This record gives sequence, C-alpha cells and structure tokens, in this order.
Amino acid sequence: MNTRIYAVLIALALPVCAFAEDKELDWTEGETTSSVGARIGAGIDWKISKGLHLGYDAELRADTDGLDRVYNTLGLSYKPAKWVKLGADFSLINVNSSDDGWRNRQRFGFNATFYKDFGRLTLSFRERIQATHKSYDIDLYQNPQTAWALRHRLKVEYNIPKSKFDPYASIELRNTLNAVNPNAFVYHTADSRWYNTDPKYTDVYINRVRLVIGGTWKINKKNALDVYAIMDGNYDIDLDFNSNGKSKADGSPYLTLQDSYYFGLGFAYTFKLGK
Repeated sequence: MNTRIYAVLIALALPVCAFAEDKELDWTEGETTSSVGARIGAGIDWKISKGLHLGYDAELRADTDGLDRVYNTLGLSYKPAKWVKLGADFSLINVNSSDDGWRNRQRFGFNATFYKDFGRLTLSFRERIQATHKSYDIDLYQNPQTAWALRHRLKVEYNIPKSKFDPYASIELRNTLNAVNPNAFVYHTADSRWYNTDPKYTDVYINRVRLVIGGTWKINKKNALDVYAIMDGNYDIDLDFNSNGKSKADGSPYLTLQDSYYFGLGFAYTFKLGK
C-alpha cells in the first residue's frame, strides 16, 4: 500500500478518534437545600371481613410556596396471620409545578409487613415495591417515564397502659430500581459534551432516608388521629441533558449530587367502618 493511501486512512481516522474518547465521570456536589411544610390527611378504613380491609385516603401536602401535592389513594389489605399483612394500592397524585402548573402521576404499590410483639412494644418491618408513572412528557434522557422503587421501613410502636395515645417512630430507606445509569454516557471531544443518546435505566441506589416520630390518638373505637413530625433526606443524581441526549453545558460538570432536606408536621384522621 503506497503512502498516499496511508495518508488518506490516517486523515479519516483522526476525526473519529477525536469524536469519542474515554473520560472520567465528573461528579460534583450540588447546593444543599431545605424546606418546611405540612401534611393533612383523612381516610376511611372499611373492615370487609376478618383480616380484610378496604381503605381510601386523601392527603394535602403544602410547603412555604403553597399547596404542593394532592394524593388520592385506594388500597386493599389482608392480614392472614397476626405476624404478617399484605397490601396493594393505587394513588392518583396531582403535583403542582412552578413551570407547568398541575400535572398528574399514577402510582401502583405492593407491600408486605411483618410484626413481632415484645410485650407492649411492637416491631414491624415493611417491604414495598412501587411504580410511579408520569402522565406528561419528560426528558427520557434524564428520567424514565415510569420510576420503580423499593422501600424498606422499620417501625416501633408502644402501647401505653390505660392511655388512648400510642407513640411510634420509624425509619425508611427508598431504593431506585431503574434510574438512568451514568456509566452509559459517552464523552465527545468534537463539541466537548457528554452524550446519552441510548439511556440505560439500570442504576440502583438509595436516594431517600425518612425519619418519622409521632403517635396515634384513639379518640374512640371508630375514630383515630395521627400526629407526627417527619424529616426527609433526599440524595438525587441530577442529570443535565437536553431532549436530544446532549449535556447542556460545554464540557463538565454534567453530573451533580443534589442534597435536599424536608421538615414537616403531619395530621391524619381515620374513620373506621364495619364491626
């Protein structure tokens, strides 16, 4: 092969080599934010038969900017034995976006809760899997249309002798199951941008820790009121991509760890139906 052909091949290869290359993922710490709010809920618990309950709950969530979310949830639970309860539910979630107004999400969930009594102390562990579908257009290069999550909750309750008030505390971890995986990103030196044109929804990590301290006031056999304080620590990976799968900023940083904390008070009233 003569030198001219070599020169042509090299000339063709150089742009290709310069277009895509390996580069370290650039992780940066985002600004930590915090917010405060309140949650007010009401529900009906209908005992269909022994161990089988049908429930409906409505909840309003507000923060310093006003009404944030409205939840309407229909659920079915069955307790085949004292130590275990199974449940399934569907939620319609209306989210107030500062940019797009009110938008709808649907959530399906399945859970199993296991109980162990230690005298007046009850320890429970709940495993819950859920899928949240956004009924509006989103940037699929940054988030999946339907987000799957696994939640683990440990709760302790205490039955105070001769008291209508039972205190409790819980800790819950939320695991993403199909977040966008940054390891699929490719860096292109031609325009100094990261590309995510073929998103992989395979990243799994803990993105929330929730702490709750509260108590249930049993007003009478039919009525109960929950009062609680809640703290959410959210740890999300913020992806900065356009709708064409290219990073918005030239070069990096392109991947930001966003920490946010929520502190709130909650009130939930429950009315029981059935014997």
